[in-house]
Amino acid sequence: MASNLPANKTEALTWLEAHQVQWNDSLAGIGLTSAQTVELGLEIANARAAFTSVQTIRDDAKAETQTWYSKATSMHKVGSELITSIKAFAENSDDPDAVFLLAGMTGKAPPSPIPAPGTPTINNAQIMGNGSVRVNFSGTGPVGTVWRVSRKLDGETSFSIIGSADAKTKSYVDATIPTGIDSATYIVTGERGSQVGDPSFAMTARFGAAAAAAAAEAA
Repeated sequence: MASNLPANKTEALTWLEAHQVQWNDSLAGIGLTSAQTVELGLEIANARAAFTSVQTIRDDAKAETQTWYSKATSMHKVGSELITSIKAFAENSDDPDAVFLLAGMTGKAPPSPIPAPGTPTINNAQIMGNGSVRVNFSGTGPVGTVWRVSRKLDGETSFSIIGSADAKTKSYVDATIPTGIDSATYIVTGERGSQVGDPSFAMTARFGAAAAAAAAEAA
């Protein structure tokens, strides 16, 4: 059987309000009694009164919420201004921490120390046509990091810093290799002020006979 009564409660209220009058005027023709439409009318009136009450409560709640937001914003503004005054007073006092403690506040946390540069990685040590070596590496470090390149020639027992790598391209060209040297080994270390990171693994560039011997051994 077909039904035109909406499932939505609010729509059903409006629909029945309109049809209650129509039905009451056509009782005999639609098989209803006056008592039935009178009962429906009472139910409609009760539902309409409850709906109006809900709407009033909702409107009041919306207005109260807006008032709360406004009052809270004003309160926050005044509170922030007082906190600013307390901070200024503390900064100009001999014991800022005591002022903050008295105010139930915490002072500025000491800045976290900037970490040392990370450990770089030498990607390759390319022997150039003019006999120099380009050391290419990758690595990360905080602003101000300087990448130091150290070298150890064959026959030497320790590394010596020979220069600073280009921090942007992360490469260094060693053009100071003595004639007749068989190999040069490089490491890169990140420095920032007094902080020194861990050095990279060593990378060796072999020249002339040493390079040929290494290639033959690898084969």
